[in-house]
Amino acid sequence: MQTIQTIAGRIVAGFSLLLAAVSAHASGNATISQNTGPNDYRSWSFKGGLDLTEPLRLYIDSLLSTSSVSDTMHQSGVGMSWKASELISANYRYSSTNDSTLLVTGNEGGVTFALDTLWEGDLFTSLDMDYGDFKYQSAVPGNAGRTLTQNRISVGLSQDLTEDFSVYAYHDRYLYDRNVIPLALALIIRSRNTADAAYTLLAFPDITNTLGISWNMTDKLIFNLSGARTLTLTQQELRNRTISFKYRINKTYSLGASASRATSTQLQGPLGNILQAESDDSYTGINAGVSF
Repeated sequence: MQTIQTIAGRIVAGFSLLLAAVSAHASGNATISQNTGPNDYRSWSFKGGLDLTEPLRLYIDSLLSTSSVSDTMHQSGVGMSWKASELISANYRYSSTNDSTLLVTGNEGGVTFALDTLWEGDLFTSLDMDYGDFKYQSAVPGNAGRTLTQNRISVGLSQDLTEDFSVYAYHDRYLYDRNVIPLALALIIRSRNTADAAYTLLAFPDITNTLGISWNMTDKLIFNLSGARTLTLTQQELRNRTISFKYRINKTYSLGASASRATSTQLQGPLGNILQAESDDSYTGINAGVSF
């Protein structure tokens, strides 16, 4: 209950910030989403952005998810982006995630290069280079213990093929400061999240590859399709495929819907015993947005 009250308070605070921005004639946007899935999975999220000045943007986000087979997870983040020039923009985000088993704090930074400006192209081309540092520790009060460090190195490329159709691809590589496989297996065995560990903080990814397309079907309707494949340190293969639509009602309001399919291979213990069976689940979501 305290976690729900906390996220509700942050969502209200986020709206208060954005409403204050409206009254000050600033520009920005906000989106509220709800997702549902198997095992009574529910998630609620809020994302908001505020243009402080023309090159500087501040944004916040908050997520709460619950399930009958895992503990409640809460994530919140705050960040900013800065457009240094037509060629280069930079971003930073601080985040905190707590699923009652692990508490993870993250610092992420990245640079985006608008490569099409180099040759004055008519179609947008961008290169993203990001780095993240995440600290894992026990979420149990009084049992912080040793901290585990995860580093994420990301490279992404986006390309407009036409004015209405674009493709993008991302590659993420994860590095750890020590061998975390014994720790990962021990946490999964002891945690209530065992039945759903593939898509929680206990997954401990190694490599993730993502490929997607975006299509402006009309001036109001946007279609997105993406697929991601992750290999974890415990040799699980996770796949996620998502299709989504966004409809612009007018310049101020929009509505969206999404459907995802998430699969994972089985997870075996050191003695060959099955710690987690393979899974094949579907999720749906809806969202509403406002721009000002």
